[in-house]
Amino acid sequence: MRRTIETAPRDGNVIIVEDDARGTYDVVHWSAETGEWVGENGEPTKIAPSHWYPMPRENFLKQEQGLDVSTSPSRAGPPTSRARRYGFLPFSPRRTAPQRPTTKDVIAPRSVASATPTTVATVKAQATAAEAKRRPHARRGFATSPIAATLLAAAFIGMYFHAEVAAYAARYPGLQDIFKQEIQASRDWRKTNLSALQRRAEGDHASAQPVLEAAAVKQAVAASVPDAQQSLGKEQRAEALAKELAEARHTIDGLNLQLRTEAATSAQLLEREHGKAAALVQEATAARQELAASAGQHRHAVEEERARSVALASELAMARREIETNAALLNKARDDAAQFKQSGEKTTAELQKERDRAEASSRELAIARREIETNVALNKARDYAAQFKQAGENTAAELQQERDRAEASSRELAIARREIETNAALLNEARDDAAQFKQTSERVTAELQQEHDRVEALASELAKARREVETQAAQLRKADGEAAQLRQAAASATAELQQSLQQERNRAEAMARDLEATRRTLDGRAAPEHAANSQSAEVTPAAEATATVQPATTEPQGSPEAARLIARASALLGQENIGAARIVLERAAEMGSAQASFMLAETYDPIILSAWGTYGTRGEASKAREFYAKAQAGGIQEAKDRFSALR
Repeated sequence: MRRTIETAPRDGNVIIVEDDARGTYDVVHWSAETGEWVGENGEPTKIAPSHWYPMPRENFLKQEQGLDVSTSPSRAGPPTSRARRYGFLPFSPRRTAPQRPTTKDVIAPRSVASATPTTVATVKAQATAAEAKRRPHARRGFATSPIAATLLAAAFIGMYFHAEVAAYAARYPGLQDIFKQEIQASRDWRKTNLSALQRRAEGDHASAQPVLEAAAVKQAVAASVPDAQQSLGKEQRAEALAKELAEARHTIDGLNLQLRTEAATSAQLLEREHGKAAALVQEATAARQELAASAGQHRHAVEEERARSVALASELAMARREIETNAALLNKARDDAAQFKQSGEKTTAELQKERDRAEASSRELAIARREIETNVALNKARDYAAQFKQAGENTAAELQQERDRAEASSRELAIARREIETNAALLNEARDDAAQFKQTSERVTAELQQEHDRVEALASELAKARREVETQAAQLRKADGEAAQLRQAAASATAELQQSLQQERNRAEAMARDLEATRRTLDGRAAPEHAANSQSAEVTPAAEATATVQPATTEPQGSPEAARLIARASALLGQENIGAARIVLERAAEMGSAQASFMLAETYDPIILSAWGTYGTRGEASKAREFYAKAQAGGIQEAKDRFSALR
């Protein structure tokens, strides 16, 4: 019966082991010295046993250990370990056991030509001595009958097992060498022991010769009785011979009884041997069936494993192709996400730039508001001066005209204020739109990060089993749909942001145009009044001198716009608004103003920024050197020293 290797006996008995994975077999026994399964040559087995089978006829050998085989040295079998391991009986089917002398040979009369002419006393003494020698030798002779019966039974069993071993060796070709060696050793052992048994039987036959001689003596005595009766006396001789004959008959009866007992015992032993042989036949048949079933199961298992391996290989190839496809889709999704992230960052940067420009525009509006208020105050001062100078000269109509002009200026100022308020409202609206766009961008960025995390989780789960791959594929398709939706939403949001950005730019340009028109109107009004009124002309340069800064004096007379921008930038620098001042100075520098380039270089100079004590504004030495070089080319000598300090 096939059993797992954990239940195999480890007492030195030989068993058949099986490697279920390879379908190979080997005959081994457990070695206590090395702690592993070894073969007959003492080397470890080369297979990894998973199951084992008991050796055929193992049970029969265990039963045979209780028989009379070990009672005498001449009838002892092979060593116990060999008999236990390989189960070969030490008898050859081709040789018959030596036959002991039969009862006929022992008690058969032998014809004697003539009796020895001895006296009755001499004959009696010889008969008594012969009888004493005959009894143990007779017992020894009868004791050979179990040996003959055992040898006969062993011959039949050996014939059966010879065929059985041959069939077993044919089924397992790898074990033929071991079986041949053991069969040859068993044959040699049987020859040696059978020779010893034959010599023993011949010795027993030789020792039985005195018994035969004693029988012949008795016959001779019986033949010489009449002569003895005649010489010694009929009655005494008859009584003595009768006693001797009675004793001889008694002895012969005992020998016959012992012979029948031995024959019955031999018959029982023979029946037992037949029963054991039948049991061995059944066990061998069961072993053959079990081995055939096991071989069929192994072949079926091997076929199933091969089919399973082919199926697994195909599934593995499909899974690899799916993983490669999903990896390509994942890489594409990552590229799309990266592009979308870059576009979002670009849009955010543009929005921040427009926001800075809007803030600069708002600051310019504040400066323009203050300039308008200053101009209104100057106009009022001019009006008061004109009224004070021409009080006696001008008529009431002129005074009314001046009042109408003042009211018109007030109305224009109110209109300008309303426009400024409208622009401020539009700017606040633009700020709100920018805040909403920022929130939308942050939300889209968060969703993109979540989508990125989800895609990474899907990528890590792609290495699992087939169902997980299918689940991940479904999740990936879902993620692609969501990504498409996000891309559409982001595209629409980007379009809306670009539209809002364009609207904000248009509003800022409109505000700049309105502001420029208002300034030109104010400047056009101030010019005639400056030509008509000399006192107002004296006051105006002083006011303008207080409103502008010293660097404006270095500008040429043909660039009033650059001077105005420099004055505005100076005001912004006074408010520590470096970013807005940079924007205004960049416009002035584009007009070719060297002073604007010098002031713009100062806003990027780390040394100047540290001296001003500004925080949150990063200096850039490369840009500072660039603008210092432009200022030096424009004629500002101080820019050379600043440029050298930055090296």
